[in-house]
Amino acid sequence: MAQEPLFGLQSDLFPGKLTEDEVQAAQQAGFSFFEIWAMQPHFSLKRAAEADEVRRLLEKFGMSVGSLHVPIDEGWDISSADESLRKGSVKRTKLAAERLVALGGDVLVVHPGRPYRPDEDVSIRMRQSELSLKEIADLAEHNGIRVAIENPCPNEVFDNPEELRSMIDRFDADHVGMCFDSSHANICRDAVETATMFQGRVASVHFSDNGGTNDDHLPPFEGNIRWEELLVVLIEGGFTGPWLFEVLGWGADPHDFLHRASASIQRMRPIIKRFLKKQETGS
Repeated sequence: MAQEPLFGLQSDLFPGKLTEDEVQAAQQAGFSFFEIWAMQPHFSLKRAAEADEVRRLLEKFGMSVGSLHVPIDEGWDISSADESLRKGSVKRTKLAAERLVALGGDVLVVHPGRPYRPDEDVSIRMRQSELSLKEIADLAEHNGIRVAIENPCPNEVFDNPEELRSMIDRFDADHVGMCFDSSHANICRDAVETATMFQGRVASVHFSDNGGTNDDHLPPFEGNIRWEELLVVLIEGGFTGPWLFEVLGWGADPHDFLHRASASIQRMRPIIKRFLKKQETGS
């Protein structure tokens, strides 16, 4: 019998730290876990007690933390050619891993780098990124968590899917995988094509939709991503969930977006169950 798909929500749909009303609304909308966005004002890495507070809040409504997204502010770049910035970014990422463990999650989502200049030698940044990720992967193995390297937007380090796949394949699959971001993939090339390239290495997903031009973070089925094809590729490649929605209202009412995301769950759930059943039966 096909397993019941589990759906999660990234916490930055809401404007700040999660409240009881927001967690309850997410639970009622069909979500069972959160990915914590580890940036102010959503979550403070510096304040250790905050992880316990968030964990207790979610448990009150039968929810949990599945993953934590490492900061991507101006002071963070594990691909930086500036060694002091790179080392500082690795240090913050290791702190994020500690907070993930305290939250009860097991997937640390990391961007492989930040934007690059048109005239820049990106190969230097790529080497710096891989050096950083080796340190982060060692910590992940020690703490029993998994690093999920997110495919970035265009003009960011490792925006080429072939190069990203090659880099990820140099790591142990038990400790390092890919976070497949459907919107980023749809802008860089094509979501289905990119997912096919990463079959066998997807550790988590960020699901949102767009029209192929901007990172709109719309709920699934509101853009032009071919969702049925995408889900088939992911499931055939060995990823069977859980399914994380990274939807953002960009200033719109987050509860309206939550309602729209809930409608996406209702549409996506039977598709996933159908494909999982086919995988189980071989039909």
